[in-house]
Amino acid sequence: MQWAYFTNLIRLEALIKEAEDEQFLNLWRYFQTSDRLYYMFSSGGGPGEVHSYFSPFGSPMDAFVAAQSAIFDFENRARAAILTANELFLFYCGAGKEKFTGIMSWSLKGFTRAIQRVDIKSIEFHNQRDDFCGWVEYSLKDMTLCKELRKIKKQKIQGEKLRKVILDTTTKRFIELNNHSRSALHLS
Repeated sequence: MQWAYFTNLIRLEALIKEAEDEQFLNLWRYFQTSDRLYYMFSSGGGPGEVHSYFSPFGSPMDAFVAAQSAIFDFENRARAAILTANELFLFYCGAGKEKFTGIMSWSLKGFTRAIQRVDIKSIEFHNQRDDFCGWVEYSLKDMTLCKELRKIKKQKIQGEKLRKVILDTTTKRFIELNNHSRSALHLS
């Protein structure tokens, strides 16, 4: 049970770090240090008796179910706050594995951060191929942002001006959607 618990926590690491939110990071760390790990101890014997004596749960399985429920709720709130995509976006400077920049994003928030630091050649490459719109449409399910990105593509802007226009557009949309999701989830 403890292994499944930790596996779910480890899987969230990239999302939590991409969120760049102190509250989410603190909660994620808290999940790793909580006494609930002791309450899930199911091996019995002396240690098992001690853990079960102090546990507010009826059994180690009850502790596990409560912990997993808390993690899943936390994950859903974090995903909503950073507007997580179904698939990550990988930034390339051209076609082929050797052109991968090493930069990727799991969310709209991460995407705006990546646009700030990725090489301009990568932005031009993906904009020309309409990759940004495709990712936004199919992975984020945001047709409004997709339409805005398609308008930018049609303007045939290049260089740092392209970076600025895409960054302004995606940041504005992130703030708009984030405000909606935070108020709906009472995260403000």
